[in-house]
Amino acid sequence: MWRCLLVIGLFSFLASDPAIAQTEAVVPNEKNLQQLYVGLGSQLGITDNQYLDDNGIGLNAYLNVGLKSNWNFRPGIIQTNFKDDMSRFEHVTASPGDYPKHRFTSTYLLIGKSIEFENVIQLKGMAGPTYTTYREPYDFQGAPLLYLFHTYKTEFRNHYYIGGLVQAEALFMPGKSAGFTLSGFFNFIPQNSFGGLGLTLNLGLLRREKGYPEIL
Repeated sequence: MWRCLLVIGLFSFLASDPAIAQTEAVVPNEKNLQQLYVGLGSQLGITDNQYLDDNGIGLNAYLNVGLKSNWNFRPGIIQTNFKDDMSRFEHVTASPGDYPKHRFTSTYLLIGKSIEFENVIQLKGMAGPTYTTYREPYDFQGAPLLYLFHTYKTEFRNHYYIGGLVQAEALFMPGKSAGFTLSGFFNFIPQNSFGGLGLTLNLGLLRREKGYPEIL
């Protein structure tokens, strides 16, 4: 009898010792850094400025940092070019390919929140301040060359503005390290605001999954 009690007591001790009996699965803590990726894409700008063509083409580049609290931080730069509508330069005859261009270069820092669906699609809403350099063509002259062609000379001046950028986007994540973003944005620049649509390629750490190596 006492031998049975001794065996039972020994098994009870082993089962109660966490260093010996590990009956529960170890669940790793969720990492604070959930996303770290770069984005590079193109944008279509839309404006109602009376001196600019309605549509412009732009490029966008950024670094996105996403935390487990669903907060996102994004420094980046966006550059958009609009052709002049030539209403100020009616005295110059030029083809559309030679029209002077208005260039807006904005550096920004966006902060926002994200919502994820099925670990594949993520919606983000972001906003933040911008610092914009506006390169404006203020003088445009043409001169004949060999009676068949024309050369054009454009004078530019720079303007500097503090503004803001608001963006809503859908991030599609078919893989852990690559995806693409469809976005809509509004870039507030005093007297020269414009909105538009964007398509961006994203590369880096887009999402974490169970069983995926946790590095950071």
